[in-house]
Amino acid sequence: MDNNTYLEYTLCEFSDELFSSAPAPGGGGASALIGALAASLSGMVCSLTSGKKTYAMYQEDISRIADKASKLKQDLLNMIDEDAKGFLPLSKAYSLPKDTPEQKKRRDEVMQECLKTACQTPVNIIKAAHEVSVINEELCAKGSRLAVSDAGCAAAAARAAATGAWLNVVINLNLIKDDEYVKYVNQNIKPIVDSTVMICDRTYEEVLKILKGEK
Repeated sequence: MDNNTYLEYTLCEFSDELFSSAPAPGGGGASALIGALAASLSGMVCSLTSGKKTYAMYQEDISRIADKASKLKQDLLNMIDEDAKGFLPLSKAYSLPKDTPEQKKRRDEVMQECLKTACQTPVNIIKAAHEVSVINEELCAKGSRLAVSDAGCAAAAARAAATGAWLNVVINLNLIKDDEYVKYVNQNIKPIVDSTVMICDRTYEEVLKILKGEK
């Protein structure tokens, strides 16, 4: 990564960087982008619903959801760079010397600190993806039926963002020796992932029923 942020990359440039052997962006950054796209799709449903007489009764809710989706979109986009910044110290820590007992001890201390840092943005991605899933499910009931497939796509994307980010947490948790920290993350973050998956799957199935004329 040069002095530019990933947000300044074109889609092609970002995809090429992701394709390369560069340590970042990786799964975390990709999950953040996918989450931002989920929020954008939710915003699209709001835009296609707002001002329509058929959905006038939901206008206040649609406006609220649109504002929330806009904030989540930007937060998740920012997390692409945040994830890279959080992971790069860890990638460098792997290269620290370990020829002497002192070097091994220092390397282990740095690694443990960097592993926790690398977990933080993926955890934030999970939390944001969950918020997207919640507002998007509401859109299935209140948004324009003409855009319901977009709400379904948003559900699929939010699910991918949460589960993808969780994988990036787990790979670091496996190396963290602080049992209390690992316990905290498993007890407090994994349920958010599970809830996101449940909501997204429920929304996706609801959309399928609508598209098939079953509702």
